Amino acid sequence: MTAAVLLEAVDYSYPDGTRALHEITLSVAKGSRVGVVGPNGAGKTTLLLVLAGLYQPIRGRIFVGESSREGTAVDSRFSVLFQDPDDQVIFPRVLDDVAFGLRIERCEEERAQRKAREMLRTIGIEALEHRHPARLSGGEKRLVALAGALVTAPRFLLLDEPSSGLDPRARRRIIEFLRSRKETLIVATHDLELVLELCPRTVLLDEGRIVADGATSEIMQNGPLLTRHGLEIPYSLRREHIHPIMPDDPHHRRHHEEGIPHTHGA
Repeated sequence: MTAAVLLEAVDYSYPDGTRALHEITLSVAKGSRVGVVGPNGAGKTTLLLVLAGLYQPIRGRIFVGESSREGTAVDSRFSVLFQDPDDQVIFPRVLDDVAFGLRIERCEEERAQRKAREMLRTIGIEALEHRHPARLSGGEKRLVALAGALVTAPRFLLLDEPSSGLDPRARRRIIEFLRSRKETLIVATHDLELVLELCPRTVLLDEGRIVADGATSEIMQNGPLLTRHGLEIPYSLRREHIHPIMPDDPHHRRHHEEGIPHTHGA
């Protein structure tokens, strides 16, 4: 089966010469959901920006479908949700911000606004249509940015820390929403619990190299691997759990009063 996107031995260096990606070879199937994890500085964001065509590799090739991507233009088949929504939500009215990508594609204004309203309803934030971004919470801005990324109907959605700044309810909403999407999703994040819920496959990056690529359920339970690369087993997979406090037990009462956690073997 032809990959939806394929990177072959891709290298990228920043203008100051810092090497950010080293011989990245990665194949992603159509409609799949892939988590990209790793410590700070691992190259996660850089990988997304190279995929989107915002950064041009110094070596290697990128194929979308069966065609090699050539030139330096941004690839409109990819939409990016940036880590900081302030880099993405810039217009004085939410509706205009969400419609911006359609205007770039020369969509007629009335149709652009109609499609932007439809996307706001799809995400469940239609009440924000006339709000100024400066009056939005960080989580609301992130949802507006997501609406703007999706309104052009991209084939690939690249998400950089999509749960950052979200309260538990908004985080749950975005996980369920993304799970329902048909686009190919590539999610770069430190939120390993989100990856567990959303992405059957995980790619672990460190120092610009792929050090593991496989089933999320296996990688997330590999404590030595995660520890070597600055990560921890997600809390939901840890075997230790909190004992209930027994008010009539002096030992438990002392631990409770002194704030000492109870775990197996304590």
